[in-house]
Amino acid sequence: MRGTASALVARPGKVWPTGRRRPKLWQDMRRTCTLFAFRDRPATSAGTDPQRRQEGGRRAHRRRAAAPKGNRDRTVSSKSDQKIRILIVDDHPVVRYGVRHILESESDISVVGEAESVDRIAEVLVELAPDVVLLDLELGDTSGVEVLDQVREAGPDTRVIVYTSHDEESYVIGAAELGVDGYLLKGSPREEIIGAVRDVHAGGTAIESSVAAKLMRHLRRRSEKDREPVITFSRREKQVLQLLAAGKTNRDIGKALFISESTVKFHVHAILSKLDATNRTEAVLIAAQHGLITIAPGT
Repeated sequence: MRGTASALVARPGKVWPTGRRRPKLWQDMRRTCTLFAFRDRPATSAGTDPQRRQEGGRRAHRRRAAAPKGNRDRTVSSKSDQKIRILIVDDHPVVRYGVRHILESESDISVVGEAESVDRIAEVLVELAPDVVLLDLELGDTSGVEVLDQVREAGPDTRVIVYTSHDEESYVIGAAELGVDGYLLKGSPREEIIGAVRDVHAGGTAIESSVAAKLMRHLRRRSEKDREPVITFSRREKQVLQLLAAGKTNRDIGKALFISESTVKFHVHAILSKLDATNRTEAVLIAAQHGLITIAPGT
């Protein structure tokens, strides 16, 4: 069996055993090689032939030229759209120049416009579509509050950072109640201004530390006021308190309520204690502020 197998192996110059046919596999291999015979390759290729290389460059250029221009424009605009678009509203040119210089030193921020007054502010907002507005609270004879209202109306999604020299609590609380997204004081460090723009654009808030302290004090006072205990009076104390508001003396109150003067004094002392008042007049004023009594005109 081994000898038979060795006799069937094709070798160059070897004659096949007489009376035996070559294996079908061998015939198929020869037929395949005949059909797909290798041809000699040309001596030069596109990489070495200057003429073919030049023609390939022309074809690549024609393909680039045939590409829609809109696609190339969209590629460029998509990069610019990633920048944070800033509008500076301030009536001092030096301030606007300084802020623009600080912000445009960053690759992800672009100052798209400036405004020195509220004239056409709504049109400018619609035309430029800024992401963030840096707003001064005083613009000549116009309050920044009016500008803020226009900003909210023209661009509801536009974020607003107050950039002002006023750190008084009234300005801070007023701006916070109007829903600003940030509050910076002029003269803030460069890094703080840039960080505030990025934080506000990302949906956060940016409030300078000194401003935040004043805002927290206001919130703490309001919270303490909300937690003040409810003042309650008995029916008799309410009667006495109302007569005190009418300017009646202890003797008059006793006669009106058919109680002794000493009992009136007892009720008056209780009223002063509950209202934390030092005298009858202060007690009446506090009670009126809390809506506990009504004071008739001319009393």
